[in-house]
Amino acid sequence: MRKYQHIRFTKFLQRIAFTFIFAEGIIGGLLAQTNTTIEGWKLFKNVKFTPKYIEEFGGEVLHPFFTDDIKAYEGRKVRLKGYVMPFDYTGKDMIVLSRFPYDQCFFCGMAGPETVAEVYPTEKITYEEYRKPIIMEGVLELNDHDIQYMNFILREAYIVDASQ
Repeated sequence: MRKYQHIRFTKFLQRIAFTFIFAEGIIGGLLAQTNTTIEGWKLFKNVKFTPKYIEEFGGEVLHPFFTDDIKAYEGRKVRLKGYVMPFDYTGKDMIVLSRFPYDQCFFCGMAGPETVAEVYPTEKITYEEYRKPIIMEGVLELNDHDIQYMNFILREAYIVDASQ
């Protein structure tokens, strides 16, 4: 009789251990998903653009189509490695970050709109300081309605690594 009780108790402990391990895996997975920083350029390259005539602009612009999968990342932390574009940022609290150097960037006609982002850093950044690529993280905002702003915007951005 004692041996039977010992076996039942052992199986009971095994079930409890399995339950805790299973729960830890699920909770850990959820926490990992919410704390993971997304590599922005990989995400942005999945956005499709179509030409759209804009009256106030007087011509066509490439208009983004954000799928539900892409929209799911809005408000989440995104990481971008890129180059600060050499514009006059006087009086502005933003910079433009490009996936490619200036001579290959969107503004020179060498790349698409998925390779640039409007970045609002928590501390002032100038082109003169960062001529090499930097890595930044910030909260993603998607823009498909206002041509005065870029399609990909990072808010509350900060430099993760400037030693590239």
